[in-house]
Amino acid sequence: MTGEIAVVGAGWIGTHLATTFGVTPVPQREASDFTPPVGGALIIAGGRSAVPSGTNIAELIADECASLRALLARARDGSCRVVVLGSSDVCGAAARVTGATPVAPITDYARLKAAREQVVLEAIDNGVDAVVARVAPVHGPGKAQSVRLIDAARRSLIPVPGGTRHSVGFITLDDLTRAVVSLLRSGQRGAISLGAGSTPIGDLLRALGREQGTEPRLVGVPIPFARALARSRSGPVAWLGRFALPREVEMEAAIEPMTVTEAARYLVGGRPQSVTD
Repeated sequence: MTGEIAVVGAGWIGTHLATTFGVTPVPQREASDFTPPVGGALIIAGGRSAVPSGTNIAELIADECASLRALLARARDGSCRVVVLGSSDVCGAAARVTGATPVAPITDYARLKAAREQVVLEAIDNGVDAVVARVAPVHGPGKAQSVRLIDAARRSLIPVPGGTRHSVGFITLDDLTRAVVSLLRSGQRGAISLGAGSTPIGDLLRALGREQGTEPRLVGVPIPFARALARSRSGPVAWLGRFALPREVEMEAAIEPMTVTEAARYLVGGRPQSVTD
């Protein structure tokens, strides 16, 4: 990895990555006028994090894809390496996600991410040095869903949607950061997946409880129609449905993701690993 690094996207992940590299993130709304660093690297962590009910999804997809296509063309002209962060949701309800898993989105958000992924793949065919990552749900300091997960693990009795043995899609913010560093340095192209692999929800909740001095008792709660819930336009309802579905998102960057115990320690307050480890 040589030359200047730039980050497009000023949300939770984009801001963290920019801070890691000592740069100021470029907000998504300003990306249409942004020129990537010549001979450097560009991380695209922008795009919508959710699609509110009532959104004209066709118009939104067209706008975001046009902006992304133009940005990638400028990156190609400047011989800039590009890492685009997408979502494992493009694979719908697939139980295991890799870069080769067929695209089958079931929500408007996933359809948007699938369209953006396709733009990147087409740009690669046209000479852009890029990789697009199907990122598992990310957990780390400052994220509300992570706080809810940690708080839930302090209870003495925890009802677990869908049972306790299935894996959930998961990656820590620290592992994502180290994976991005690896991708910037590598020659990987195309679509890949970034996740922690098998993360049994029962093991994760128990580890989070132990880090907080508790030994929670877990009780599996069946959720009928989990796949239907995962399609809901309501964010919390869709999250509950996806939480109940088996999901493994493989790590296809050259790093070793944290174990469940390490991830729990990190989330509760342990020291994150350095991106240079």
